[in-house]
Amino acid sequence: MFKNFSYIAVDQKGKKHRGAIEAESRDAAILALKKQGLFATTLDDGSTQTVPTESEGLQSILDIFGFTLVNHKDMAVYTRVFAGLVNAGIDWAECFRILHEETDNTRLRKISGKIADDLGKGANVARTLAKYPNVFTRVYRSMISAGESTGRLDEILNRLADMYEEEHELRTSIMSKLYFPIVYLIVGLLIIAGVIFILPRFITTAYDVFPVALFSRVLFFWGSIAALVILARTKPGYRIFRTIIAFVPPFNGVLRKMSLARFCRMLSAMFSSGVPILTGLDIAGETLMEPDLIAGVKSVKNEVNTGHDLATALKKSNVFPRSLRSMVRTGEVAGDIEGMLDKAADYYELEIKSRSNLLAVVFTVLVMLLVMGTLAIFIISAWSGYFGFVESFMEW
Repeated sequence: MFKNFSYIAVDQKGKKHRGAIEAESRDAAILALKKQGLFATTLDDGSTQTVPTESEGLQSILDIFGFTLVNHKDMAVYTRVFAGLVNAGIDWAECFRILHEETDNTRLRKISGKIADDLGKGANVARTLAKYPNVFTRVYRSMISAGESTGRLDEILNRLADMYEEEHELRTSIMSKLYFPIVYLIVGLLIIAGVIFILPRFITTAYDVFPVALFSRVLFFWGSIAALVILARTKPGYRIFRTIIAFVPPFNGVLRKMSLARFCRMLSAMFSSGVPILTGLDIAGETLMEPDLIAGVKSVKNEVNTGHDLATALKKSNVFPRSLRSMVRTGEVAGDIEGMLDKAADYYELEIKSRSNLLAVVFTVLVMLLVMGTLAIFIISAWSGYFGFVESFMEW
């Protein structure tokens, strides 16, 4: 039975095409488009108009704040096994059944079982994965679609696994240097909480020594910081946080280099997998958070579409650093642009690791100033309140 698939595809020159094609299956439609010299970026049989996302009670609430219970290491292992199954020629539904049985992560195992059931009923792969956007991100799904279109899905999945492993290693390296200030902050907050909530229960004169206004102001200050941290865990809040922090040294340079490293890794994967450059820029651009870099990618696409090489397009955008432009130019001359993009990513990650020491020191100092400052206010208030209490007692 033939189905009518609507598609968005690009040709070898990167020109976008829209249309419809009849085929027995999704794979047959992709093959038919490839014979026409087109690489499908979107393929839809119209069977489902909306994609409901998962709803798992507490987990849905945790997802809002970024706690997916699936870390980068879990996704690296999962994607690596997925690539091996695809390379072995196993069909989609069976791949996810095997992943359901073999995956150690509880949530990934549960999701894999649901995906296998949906695919077994004839559901669309891209739409099925889109039900779990906090696990299978838009970039992840886009790379799978690109891999299907080029027939090199196993290569792209392996590159995805590499990127997850590198991201996990980078985050682990940075967090290992922040453990001490984080522990110091937690201990300091526990002491402050004890002064605010526990001390008044044991000292009857506490409200004479510490004015009620002081309790409320300190509580409001730390409550505001906690609210901002929670807000930053949400996707809109994180974007606002990234926009603000982009102007605060020394944090601005680190976050920007993290974006550039991820962008270079992704674009390298697209080049090595034979994905058209405009499609590759689209997918790699989705990893960026900085507004100027996002606008820069759009400018690069326009320049490439008019016939300029990538290095020239990056230069004309006026937002990408000279180091990246130089490496891309070298790659174009040497005929190894994906290799130079990987080296650019390595370069940025090394800079991030070296600057993380400075970040750890700055963060430690900020934490000490906040905690010690708060306790100093209470101590000063205690002394002044104590002498005031003694003076009033003597007058009595």
